[in-house]
Amino acid sequence: MVLCSPVWAALNVHEALGGCGESILMSLSAPVQLEVFSGASLRAGMFVRRDRRLREITEGLCGLGTLDSLAALVVMLRVAHEQGRRHDCFALGRALHDCLLLVGQDSPIQLIAEELFWYFSHFVLPFTGCRGVRIASSRRRLLLQHEVLSRLVLELEDSGFDYLPGMRHPLLRVVRNQQHAPSLRFFSPGVGPCSATSRQMAR
Repeated sequence: MVLCSPVWAALNVHEALGGCGESILMSLSAPVQLEVFSGASLRAGMFVRRDRRLREITEGLCGLGTLDSLAALVVMLRVAHEQGRRHDCFALGRALHDCLLLVGQDSPIQLIAEELFWYFSHFVLPFTGCRGVRIASSRRRLLLQHEVLSRLVLELEDSGFDYLPGMRHPLLRVVRNQQHAPSLRFFSPGVGPCSATSRQMAR
């Protein structure tokens, strides 16, 4: 599924993107394209970036909560890293963490969630470094957050929760509410120092 889609080009961090970032974004799903590119330009058969702040774009992509929107965030992170925009890298890392938790709830992805979390913690999150710190959620931390979120989903569904994939992801509010509760913050991403190893991996 992943290896046979444009998503793999985004996740294959062992080769630099160079100037391929935009072409990967163009190959992703229509909802992702609408978050990144102007609707008017898409209708005209062109790809012109929307005039939006980075946070607005990342919120829109997180709200989709799909593998393609996750791939788009990875592409944007890798481009920011290659261009030396370290502050953007950290901000993108936070959004990427939240989107990763949402994507992990998708039925097909649940089968490979542990492997996906391991891959991100070792090969993607090292790109998020800024001023000596980075998003540093381990596979174990992500898996624990995933399991707790899965239980929350079951409880919400039992209470009549209407889950409609494809619209703004309803679980994003659950994740964000937990992050902002002073005594909880269970779903917040881990933050740690940029070790020599992580800097080398992100080159």
